Amino acid sequence: MARSEGPGGSRGTAKAAVTNTERRQRVIDDLKQRIALGEIPLGSRIVEAEVTSRLGISRPTVREALSQLARHGYLVQEAYRGYRVSEIHRERVRELATVRVANDMVAIEGILGDESGKRMEQLDAVLQEYLARMNKPDPIERHEAHMAFHRGIWEASGNTFMMKLWPVLEAEMTLVLAVEQEQRHNDSRARALHESLVECIRRGDREEIHENLRMHVVDSAEEFLEFFDATIGRTI
Repeated sequence: MARSEGPGGSRGTAKAAVTNTERRQRVIDDLKQRIALGEIPLGSRIVEAEVTSRLGISRPTVREALSQLARHGYLVQEAYRGYRVSEIHRERVRELATVRVANDMVAIEGILGDESGKRMEQLDAVLQEYLARMNKPDPIERHEAHMAFHRGIWEASGNTFMMKLWPVLEAEMTLVLAVEQEQRHNDSRARALHESLVECIRRGDREEIHENLRMHVVDSAEEFLEFFDATIGRTI
């Protein structure tokens, strides 16, 4: 590794490490956004040389980024063939919905258990940020707003362990939304669903919250599968 440009070699090493981290994150953000937009279709092969050339970032750094994306579930690594974008399957969509409801209920319990009300205030702020960003014309902005809303529920819970699980869940949600947003994006419906969920949490009725989550997540997953079959013309 190259040492410091000036006196104090350790500082030079740290600077190089930060720069490399930023470059790796640039690759990660670029590929996540392109997957979310459908520019890289699910199942497509990621050509390492193409990413290196397009972004002007070295192969070792690109390789590190691809490995991280694979760990989180965006990509699948195949022996002797490199990486390809993960695909979604019927049972995987349903499993994701079930896991989302269960984990969201855990997070919401953390919010409801805060007698100070500060976690609910944090969730209200998350909702307002989501609504503001959903008005933007940029589809990536809207996608990131959606991810930030659901991540915000977990953050407001104060459960730090759940946040370690978030990158994997985010990857699964992105893969589904990459298809869903392209085919049946409905901003008005999305805003209404998220406002309704926060209102249920504010009232604190756990049965109502669970039913709202089921409609928001499980029923939407089934609608998505039916829509996909009818529109794309094949079963996943």
